[in-house]
Amino acid sequence: MQMTVRNPADVKHFELGETIMKLRMRTKILILCLSSTLIALVLQTLLFQNASTSLIYNQAKMESFSTLQNMQNEIYTFVKNIESKLIEVYNNKEFLQELKSERSLNELQDNNYRLAYNLAAENFATADGVVALYIYNAKNEIISTYRRAVTPKHNYAKDIYSNEEMYNAAKVKEYMNSDDTTMLISSYYNPYRETNIVRFVLKIYDNTNIKDKIGYVVCDIDSNALRKIMEKYQTKQEIYIWLQPLGDRQILGNGTLEAASQDYYQEINERIQNRTLDEFRDTSEGSRVLFQVPQKKYNLDAYSIMPQAILKQSQKALTQNLIVIAIVMSVIISIVAIYITRGLARPLEQLNKTIVQIRSGHTNQRVAYIKEDEIGQLGKEFNVMLDEIEQLISHEYKTKLMLNKAEYKALQAQINPHFLYNTLDTMSSIASIQNCQMVSDLCQSLSNIFRYSLDMKHPYSTVAKEIDIVNPLVIARSSRQLIIIIN
Repeated sequence: MQMTVRNPADVKHFELGETIMKLRMRTKILILCLSSTLIALVLQTLLFQNASTSLIYNQAKMESFSTLQNMQNEIYTFVKNIESKLIEVYNNKEFLQELKSERSLNELQDNNYRLAYNLAAENFATADGVVALYIYNAKNEIISTYRRAVTPKHNYAKDIYSNEEMYNAAKVKEYMNSDDTTMLISSYYNPYRETNIVRFVLKIYDNTNIKDKIGYVVCDIDSNALRKIMEKYQTKQEIYIWLQPLGDRQILGNGTLEAASQDYYQEINERIQNRTLDEFRDTSEGSRVLFQVPQKKYNLDAYSIMPQAILKQSQKALTQNLIVIAIVMSVIISIVAIYITRGLARPLEQLNKTIVQIRSGHTNQRVAYIKEDEIGQLGKEFNVMLDEIEQLISHEYKTKLMLNKAEYKALQAQINPHFLYNTLDTMSSIASIQNCQMVSDLCQSLSNIFRYSLDMKHPYSTVAKEIDIVNPLVIARSSRQLIIIIN
């Protein structure tokens, strides 16, 4: 005897199939609606997950570029204002004439020792943040110096060349030896203030020969003036923004530079100083995104490092929104499905209840839901079918009654010949007693003929039976003829 062992997986699948088959139609429709909605939302989420990274990155890129560009526009206005005020040095004709002459440095210093102070006091406002102003000749020799509120903490150099490395004076010499006519923007770190000082350098040309450089003006300002501008455009503290000229050190930074981005920032900073960073680009490396926006005139580019975590936060927020939408849609669809299935299932439940009652013997029950829809049409046809079945049952009952009545009449019709049979038999017996054999035979023959005629249940008969019935008649007829002849 072989025993069949069923696979547990097949058993579970079979049981699951039976469970699904036992569910009510309303539950099935609800499950169908919910599953369709959830599948659509899951597919949408998966597709969005693939496209959201690029979408969020492009959105962040546009936002960062727009923010940096607006910041650069305001910084350009600020720098242009500084440049226009430094150009006022050209209004001092006597000083320009002295620079062009071959006067000694001492004479220039004695005649113009207050020139830097006057230029700063007359042309710059307090909000400009000028902390020092220097005027040099073409030989990089100091002529006039202005320093604001010199204290142990607010201490600025009398001459930037007193410590070229500390005050980043090499960039000024490099600028003066170049043919660049645009104002130089640079910076140095002031250890007394513990902050960067922004530096602007404007060349002074000979009015008669614009290619002849006769000196320059160095204006150092507090970095807070630019920091206030940067803070206006700092959308998130996690984004680090800084200003840095190509080929020079960083001027100013604002925001939070996370520890994981320190090495990346140092690498970018060195590449800017070495002029190896591509211009006008944005890059995504590892967990950071770098944006770069140049200044439209001056060598002062704006950079920002955005952690990928910010982009992931945006993506996470969008994913959470999708989950909320999925939940809300599921609730709405559940309510709608319940309402719709109730309208579909209720008439079917009524139809099923009517069928159960009819099966129990209440054949007079009918479907009450009669509307102009498929279920209502089914109810109408079901009622018509019940009416026809009742008519057939009534007709069959009447037919049975008629059959019983016919059988009764047939029995009655069979009873009447028996009296005739009995009478003939009696006459035959009396005739036999009276020695009238011929009369007895005639009665007997006639009785046999009646029995044969009335007992025939089939329209056909055999010849043998017919001969058996006819022979007694022939004998009786011959006897009667003989009697007549004798008489």
